[in-house]
Amino acid sequence: MEKIIDIEFLQNLQDKLSKDFGVGSVITNIEGIPITKPSNFSNICKLIREDPLGESLCKKCDSINGNKAMLSKKPIVYKCHAGLTDFASPIIIEDKLIGCFLCGQIITDIEDVNNFEKILANFNIDSKKTEECISQLKIIPFHEVENIANFLYEISSRISQYTFYQNNVFKNKLLLNSELLSLTSVFNLSPPFKKKSSLTKFKEIFSFLKPIFNLK
Repeated sequence: MEKIIDIEFLQNLQDKLSKDFGVGSVITNIEGIPITKPSNFSNICKLIREDPLGESLCKKCDSINGNKAMLSKKPIVYKCHAGLTDFASPIIIEDKLIGCFLCGQIITDIEDVNNFEKILANFNIDSKKTEECISQLKIIPFHEVENIANFLYEISSRISQYTFYQNNVFKNKLLLNSELLSLTSVFNLSPPFKKKSSLTKFKEIFSFLKPIFNLK
């Protein structure tokens, strides 16, 4: 993947999306190995990964669900081994899988907290730190998580396709222009978010991309 698309660009995009939507995120290659630095990882996930068992289960969970998303070639939303809601979104260029966005580390309902606390008892982590970290968890309704996952899939794959054509020595101008129009159309469509705050985030991401792709 590193040979196909600029990793620095993906890192910047990942950082922006993670900050605006309030989710943890990292991008992996097709082998499931991270190629970007984690963005906005929750403190509870950092705490779980400090425990050898927790770290092992986190890696296994990332690998399994990342592969599921890449095999299906569409985003999937799932519960991680610790009970948090995550989603995986494949990155595709010319119908070829090159990597995957792994995001989430949130809860979708306040009732999830009780189950989450029970699961955390299986790990060798500080209970006081656990309580503090749990209180910091972001709550995002499930339907909005699905919307973010679908939006991320559309944007990441089309942007990757565009930058691939743009940087390819043998680029085809027709393909480049076609992909740019495709990318622009995603932003011209009604955003898949009903809340005003989500619409604001959508516009912020569009503003972030405008100077890069000369979008209007």
